Amino acid sequence: LKNYIIYYMSKVKKVLVVIFITFPVLFGFILWKSKTGLKINGIITESMAPICPRGSLAFVWPYYYPGHMSRFPDIIIYKTRLNTDFEYIGRQVAGGNQKVAIYSNIFYINGFQYDKFITIPGSFLQNGQEKEITNDEVFILNDNRNKTSDSRNFGTVPKNLITGKITRCLKNRSFWEVIFYKIVDSSYILNVLFKEPEGF
Repeated sequence: LKNYIIYYMSKVKKVLVVIFITFPVLFGFILWKSKTGLKINGIITESMAPICPRGSLAFVWPYYYPGHMSRFPDIIIYKTRLNTDFEYIGRQVAGGNQKVAIYSNIFYINGFQYDKFITIPGSFLQNGQEKEITNDEVFILNDNRNKTSDSRNFGTVPKNLITGKITRCLKNRSFWEVIFYKIVDSSYILNVLFKEPEGF
């Protein structure tokens, strides 16, 4: 019996060590996350596949956070003029008085070919048409552009509707969701700890 007690006490000590090490780290991360404005978003569209496909978890920094200033062609989270209640993911490729155009299904910025991928025109940017992007807005072009909608269809996005910049995308959500999205997300923890009873 004494040996069993000693054995289980050693197990308890290991668990306590893990708890005392893990919780301060998580608590520190939560405080840092709340001060910096870092968010962890679940991706529900295929706009940026395969880099950031549906089911991924994205680390989203505030658009103007020091050290993470957004540049072209960064992946951003934004809203549109048509729908300010929903956030979208896409790649900002042009802005600051640059000119964009599509010629023969190829995308151009200031007369230079952006890439070699086929780019189907939309209702806003049609084939053979050139648009100038003002300094207060950006043009969004998705990586998975021919199966999703972007600025070719709904037009440019004002900078004040850009809510964040993605710095990292974790593709295996089934695993990472538990580690980051639920354990580290302070809002989730608060909801669990202070959840109001049903019917309240």
